Amino acid sequence: ILDRMRQERLAAVTSVYGRNAEIVNEQKKLIQQLDNEIVNIWQKYMTTKLTIEEVKLVEDFKQQWKLFVDSHNRTMILAQAGNYDAAIASMNNDTKFRFEPLYKTILKLLELQRTVIAVEYSTAEERYQDIFGITLSLIIVGVLLTLIVGFFLLRGSSTGMNETIAVITSEATATPNNYEPNSMDKDNHLLQLLKALNNGLIDLIHTVAMNTYGVTK
Repeated sequence: ILDRMRQERLAAVTSVYGRNAEIVNEQKKLIQQLDNEIVNIWQKYMTTKLTIEEVKLVEDFKQQWKLFVDSHNRTMILAQAGNYDAAIASMNNDTKFRFEPLYKTILKLLELQRTVIAVEYSTAEERYQDIFGITLSLIIVGVLLTLIVGFFLLRGSSTGMNETIAVITSEATATPNNYEPNSMDKDNHLLQLLKALNNGLIDLIHTVAMNTYGVTK
């Protein structure tokens, strides 16, 4: 938008100082094309999610743009009528001063966009780190689960499995370890171990997810 606004201003200067009807008509067509492009770009921008600061600047831009376009059109109408002196006076005494605040508002919007993009990138980076942490935790727990199950299957130790279940269950639920051995067979022990580890994983994912939401909220 900023580049096209500059082109419009240059087209108006070329028209009034060129003092030639053919030049004025050519520049008028260019201005109309640039106006359409600016409107299209602006409409696309308005479909994005705006911050509170952007909304305020957008309202300023709308008002300033209307004043600039009205003044700009008056200047070009005078040039098309061959009244070049009046067109030059209109441009220097009115259109010029309509352009300056509009230009400053666009610059503020561009700077704000850079800030918003930087914040969004930082938030995305934090989310990536949290997701990476969850994934790494799952991998580590999965490896430990495989080692533990494999160890007890090879040893065939029912007592050792009972003790491990009690410890894991205590860690997953944050309760004291009051485990008492019972007479379940090894298959039931294994199922209980898997269930305890699964509950621990669910709690871990829930905790990290809530922390992630709290950071990015």
